[in-house]
Amino acid sequence: MIYVPKFYLVMDIETLGLDPRIHQISEVAGVLLDADSKQEISYYQSYITPVAPVFFEKSALAKTGISIEKLYAEGKPSKCVWAGLMKWLNGEVNDTFNIQTVCMNKVFDMPRIINELATYGYEQPWNFSGKWDIMDMARDYGIDSDGYSLENFCDYFGISTIGAHGALPDARMTAECFRRFEAIRQRVIDVMQLPPMQRYLNNVRGLP
Repeated sequence: MIYVPKFYLVMDIETLGLDPRIHQISEVAGVLLDADSKQEISYYQSYITPVAPVFFEKSALAKTGISIEKLYAEGKPSKCVWAGLMKWLNGEVNDTFNIQTVCMNKVFDMPRIINELATYGYEQPWNFSGKWDIMDMARDYGIDSDGYSLENFCDYFGISTIGAHGALPDARMTAECFRRFEAIRQRVIDVMQLPPMQRYLNNVRGLP
């Protein structure tokens, strides 16, 4: 039986640096997409109050525009943020088994997200394997876009990067890139389903 998701959950996090051993997550965002239309249904976003001792890279703060003061003023305790994410998601989706995840660079984001959820008792509540990583999709379809970064993918597709390096804008940019890559994937599937002679003629004519 082929599993067909009903929803896609696009996840993004911002951190105080690149070392997961010492740099805490500063912001979490999720964007829920309808699997058929790939359009946004709703979203979740929250800053996380850091816990002392706080280690950070100045370059990370400059990139995200999130100051430590802002996190203390607008953030919530980590446990509340992840509980809020699950409450939001369960309020939108009856069965979280119907969700597949979408991300940019699953090697960095997804292990941290899974670990944080597990810390608070949420043992991979949906298909949290990083099922769709737009970096992998770019490699699969031979799209270099001058480097494998979210901003470069957006430039390639002509997608606005206003607000880049904030978790919610980045999640929405990732969602839009995913829509574009999915359209490419579907065209490949459609072509492969054509009879061999039709595929040959299309190739000769320069058609998709």
